[in-house]
Amino acid sequence: MTMAKKLPLLAPSIHTFEVNGTYKDCEARRTVFMAIQKMVSAGKYYRIPYHGSSKKGYSYKRKDGGLTITLADYPDFKKRYITLSGVNLARIAGDPSRLSLTDLSPEGLVMQEQAFLDELEQLGLLEIEDSVKWKMHRLDITQDFYVKCDPSLMVKIIRYAGSVDPYRKGRALHYNQHNEIRSCKFEKTWYDFALYDKHQQLLNCEKESYPISPDDLERSKNLVRYEIQLKCPSLKEFEHDKLESSKLRFRNHALFHYFDKISDDIPLFLYRYAVDFLASIRGITFQLP
Repeated sequence: MTMAKKLPLLAPSIHTFEVNGTYKDCEARRTVFMAIQKMVSAGKYYRIPYHGSSKKGYSYKRKDGGLTITLADYPDFKKRYITLSGVNLARIAGDPSRLSLTDLSPEGLVMQEQAFLDELEQLGLLEIEDSVKWKMHRLDITQDFYVKCDPSLMVKIIRYAGSVDPYRKGRALHYNQHNEIRSCKFEKTWYDFALYDKHQQLLNCEKESYPISPDDLERSKNLVRYEIQLKCPSLKEFEHDKLESSKLRFRNHALFHYFDKISDDIPLFLYRYAVDFLASIRGITFQLP
């Protein structure tokens, strides 16, 4: 393993997020579906397998990464769903790096949110927003850090000190991306805890024919990604404490407001759930300052 020449301090940030929209209007569905088809024809999106339970479900992925949109109908319940998943604002704003995270500075966040709004407009989502109820479903906050040792050593300590399964064991795609030995994941009701060797993940993605730049491969050496994937219970608690409403209206810059508020709590989330995780592992003890 190549030793890192520098150990820069990296700021925690938001990696990706997922929002769900519910609506009933058939015309709204047609508007979005036609807009997506235009994006597919232009080579900006391509269809991928749909893995949901709906008999009328479709998923499309952005060619340059950073967003997957899924449409699903449930006629028996008279409901329709739109899911935007794996949303990475930096990628949508034009940053091609697989290491890119959301820029939480006021200027950076304004720019990245505007790129996201432009993308939603092209997908026909702003046109129908008045008929859709959007909710934040998942938010992945990340702390990347460099180590001088083999990154797998830290993962092994965590994995074998407790009963931690390999990162998403049993799901071939993520298993191949992250490598069982060099990653671990711990699932709880409020969040998922993940720790993995970012360089190994990119190497495995490259083997699967995903485009990975030489610069990303070089920068990811000795890089460990610590990620807390906040689920609905955590997000509801945050929204109740910090926001006037949990409903999102993208045209009203609700996403900027949401990220601006939660950015102050990201270090707390990372510390709080790391402590919670360590407390659940056999053989590891610690004392709070």
